[in-house]
Amino acid sequence: MLRQLRRRIGLISKAQQSSIAALPIKQVAALGETLLDFTDAADLAAWLAAQDVP
Repeated sequence: MLRQLRRRIGLISKAQQSSIAALPIKQVAALGETLLDFTDAADLAAWLAAQDVP
């Protein structure tokens, strides 16, 4: 998932990487579909903020 995100939006912060690693598999699957709509890092930040992640 991190490789796909890097390819789509570029650099991912360590904090974002940690948040993604803490996601349950169901949310990882949802992220996998949603990242296709991302255009920049702000989209990932907004998606993570909308989730209940550490």
